Amino acid sequence: MDEETRRFIREAEWTRMRAREDDARFHEQREIEDQRAHDKRVAYVMKYGRQGAVVRTLAKWSVAFLIMAIIVFSDDWRDNGLGQALLHLVFAPVFGFGIGVYRAAKLPHVE
Repeated sequence: MDEETRRFIREAEWTRMRAREDDARFHEQREIEDQRAHDKRVAYVMKYGRQGAVVRTLAKWSVAFLIMAIIVFSDDWRDNGLGQALLHLVFAPVFGFGIGVYRAAKLPHVE
């Protein structure tokens, strides 16, 4: 093998090693972030209790989507008509409630 080939192989090995290190750092950082998020959810459940945390989560998402629907109601009424605007006003909180159910299902069971 000539010197250029050896240099190319060394650089390729160094690049692979560097990529593995970056990947390991990324996964380690992700695990730390996941643990921090889990600890926040546990603290939330500990503060409000399981039922309280579920109710607060559902209410938060439903109210957020209701507020969004109210904010865009006038534009929606003008663009799509009253019927469509009222339909969006009704179903936006329902959609938010669905997201709230999904989020509440992810809350940990803490004793």
